[in-house]
Amino acid sequence: MTTHLPPVEAESRPRGRSIFDFTINVQSAFGAFTGAAIACVIGYFALVSRIEKLEGKDPVQDDRMGRIEQAMREQRSDTNQQLREIKDGQKEQSDKIDKLRDLMIQNSPMGRQDMRRWVK
Repeated sequence: MTTHLPPVEAESRPRGRSIFDFTINVQSAFGAFTGAAIACVIGYFALVSRIEKLEGKDPVQDDRMGRIEQAMREQRSDTNQQLREIKDGQKEQSDKIDKLRDLMIQNSPMGRQDMRRWVK
């Protein structure tokens, strides 16, 4: 004897399990999408804050580089001034040596009129 079940009971029986379950739970999907959206918003604001920090460092870096360039210009100017002083000192020393040479030539026995006859 075969018993037939009414059509309502046949439809309500659970189906066999399959490897992949493609049924969607609306609450889980909504939670996943909400979590993903929150993660994206947090990531966006973190990125914006990092960019603001980098832009804030730019003027500080510019000020630092300006001070370095100013120090280099001052050092170059000081070096040029020192070289000018050395050059002037060298000229002065050269002039002194020339005067001393002229003085020695004038005071040499051949340079003096009264000593020439003694040297010959």
